[in-house]
Amino acid sequence: MSNKYFHSFVTLVALAAILVACGPQEEPEPPTPQIVAVTGVTLSQSTLALETGATGNLTATVNPANATNKTVTWSSSNSSVATVFNGTVTAVAAGTATVTATADGKSATCQVTVSKKVVPVTAIEFIETDHSVYIGKSIQLSVKLTPSNATE
Repeated sequence: MSNKYFHSFVTLVALAAILVACGPQEEPEPPTPQIVAVTGVTLSQSTLALETGATGNLTATVNPANATNKTVTWSSSNSSVATVFNGTVTAVAAGTATVTATADGKSATCQVTVSKKVVPVTAIEFIETDHSVYIGKSIQLSVKLTPSNATE
């Protein structure tokens, strides 16, 4: 009989061990993601010259390539001269502005120079073509410039 109890006892201990081993277990915590800081930002150009109304494109590169936060914010030091949106610079009026690209506290700049758009005169037409002028006298002539928005 004692042998029978011994086998029963061993069987119960084995079942208990199996239940403990197979029972609810705590999930291991996921590994903490490694944060990779931005070490620098570079721009595709350090200077940009535009005429009023024109646009130019800047590309920002965030280093290292595996940086955790590679979000770039853009700003202009003088939005009455040049504006910037996602790297596209728009020339508003003659002057200078500094465009800055910033990522995670690191930044790079581009000096933007905007000049007045030059529209050359392509033709001059006299409004009145038949005039007489006496010696020592003067007259005023009227002309039409083409194109009508010519600046020089």
